[in-house]
Amino acid sequence: MALLSTPTFVNTEFPSERRQALPRGHSPQLLETLKMTHRRISNLCDLHLRRVPRWYLPGCDVDFSFKEHAIGHTRGSFGSSLQRGEAYRYSYTSEGTLASNATSTVAVKCLWALPDVHYQIVEQLFARSGVSKWMRVRHPNVVTVRGASHAAAPPYLVRDFTTYGGLTSYLAALETRAKQCAGPESVGKMETLTWQLLYG
Repeated sequence: MALLSTPTFVNTEFPSERRQALPRGHSPQLLETLKMTHRRISNLCDLHLRRVPRWYLPGCDVDFSFKEHAIGHTRGSFGSSLQRGEAYRYSYTSEGTLASNATSTVAVKCLWALPDVHYQIVEQLFARSGVSKWMRVRHPNVVTVRGASHAAAPPYLVRDFTTYGGLTSYLAALETRAKQCAGPESVGKMETLTWQLLYG
């Protein structure tokens, strides 16, 4: 039996219809009542609940399709596929009404685990790989990690979508374009441009 923390319980038991469709939201009083009820039930049943990791991004905040917008597939101990999707962020007023919402295009990396691997193992994998540390990195040359979900099937990692792909594909496309525009004499200039892009 999977143990749920209070925020997960509230998100699981009272799904939010993509949250943007519910401008009224749940009132803060209702949420506090639900949390208090959940705490009392867990105390009476003698259940010790773990906190949801800070990097946890629930499925209701991410929208992607396995059949559409597939970007790529890779193989490894955890095979993975990359999809293009959207992530939602919401903020509510103290009355529980929707104050603002933001949608951003993201890349969703789905991990295809072995059938006997449970989500606790995936949670340990995410924790050891430093997802929470990657979420705090804010640098123009590093792709921002938005979060992950170890409880979803399949587990996924969400990061900002890069229009030009990785650095190697971007530099290859840049070199091809330079050859088309300036001819073969631009090849030596590409190396200089690459170092300027990397080190300013």
